[in-house]
Amino acid sequence: HSVLTHASRSVPEPFAFADFEPACSVPAWLWDVLAYGVHAVGGFAALTIVNLLFAVAGALLIAGFCWAWRGSCGSLGWAVVSTATLVCVSTRFALRPQTLALALLAGYLWLLHDYARHTQQVQRRRGVGLVLLALAWAQLHGSFVLAPVLFGITLAGSRLEAGWRTEARSIDATQLLVLCALLSTLFSSAAGLEIGRA
Repeated sequence: HSVLTHASRSVPEPFAFADFEPACSVPAWLWDVLAYGVHAVGGFAALTIVNLLFAVAGALLIAGFCWAWRGSCGSLGWAVVSTATLVCVSTRFALRPQTLALALLAGYLWLLHDYARHTQQVQRRRGVGLVLLALAWAQLHGSFVLAPVLFGITLAGSRLEAGWRTEARSIDATQLLVLCALLSTLFSSAAGLEIGRA
């Protein structure tokens, strides 16, 4: 409500101590606005349903991501890893921003895996999707800082793997552009240029 009232991601903190700044940034502002809107329409029942949908989406994306990475493990390995992963993260499926953030993380990893496997022409389209996901992620949860890190690790891994084959691939300008765009999404969060202090 405060975010909408002040039309800002920095809102007055009514309970701040004297040593703290009077205004505070709202890192999960997009979740807060979404939850406020859903509650205004349908109350806690609607919030519970929406959160359940996000949890189901997160579970499906985690299973899909594990399936994409299953490699030679087969269906049994995929089932074991997916189940273990879902058990580990199931406690995070509460009515909080991390429910949607987990779904975004799984979707981002799945798309990143797909990005690394395709040609440069397809990578351009996948790169746009990665940047848009990271941009939304930055408005929801502090884990968004992982977006460029995971991209860099994937690029490095692909380059090392290519070095072991005869057709070594180099990092092209498009990949560097996607990496720079992902780095720029860090400053789109509520913390802005002061992200290091957040």
